[in-house]
This record gives sequence, structure tokens and C-alpha cells, in this order.
Amino acid sequence: MSALNQYLFNHTTTFQVSTKEIYKKDLQEYEPIKIDVMKKFAVIIGLISLSTFGYAQGQRPDRPQPPSIEERISKAKTELNLTDEQVVQWKEIHSRYESAMKDRSGGEAAREEMTAELKATLTEEQLTKFKEQPKGKPQRR
Repeated sequence: MSALNQYLFNHTTTFQVSTKEIYKKDLQEYEPIKIDVMKKFAVIIGLISLSTFGYAQGQRPDRPQPPSIEERISKAKTELNLTDEQVVQWKEIHSRYESAMKDRSGGEAAREEMTAELKATLTEEQLTKFKEQPKGKPQRR
């Protein structure tokens, strides 16, 4: 062998590395990348599932919205033949009891008080029509 060949042979054999060492180095280099990708994937899946569940909770097609105060008063105006002055009084009464009606604990008492005040604004003929109207919500089954 020539001197150059001997030199190359000696130096290349000292730099040879086993495949196990290469594999370990590759794992050490790529393991954090794999974990980062898996974390991102888990976060994305979590966000998708939360948004899906949140969207599903907001859907309630079987519950119709109750009529607004204006709709109730306009219906009463046509059915009971309320005057413009009575309509103004009814709006004031409804606005006073609006927050109390939303409270579940005192809502029933506030509703009775409000109904008494509304009845006080009616004439005898209107009061009889008011009493003939169906009361409250339909019963749940």
C-alpha cells in the first residue's frame, strides 16, 4: 500500500461510527420535533372539540323566544282596545317590573303586582276581556 492509501485507511477507520450511534443521534435531534408536533396536534383537536360542543350547546331550536314587551303591549292594544294613554302606562309598568320578572326567586310575586297595576289602568269592559284571556304559559308535560 502506498503512503496515501495507508493514511486514508487509518483516518477513515477512526471516523467510522456504528449505525446505533447514528440512530441515537437522529432520535435525539428529532424527538423534540415529534413532541412539538404532537402537542400542537393535541391542542388543535382540543380546540375543535370545544368549539363543536360550544356551538351545539347554543342551538335550541325547540324553544321559541317569548314575545317582547312591545309585542305584548301591541297585542293587548288590539285585543283590549287600549287607548294611547293606557299604552304609555303599560310601558311604564312593564319597564318598572322588567328586572324583577327576570329574577327567578321573586318573579312570581312581581308578576302578580304588575298584573294588579295593569288591571288598575283598564276600564270595566277591558277588564272583563283581560280576565277571559288565557293565563300564563302552557303546562309542561
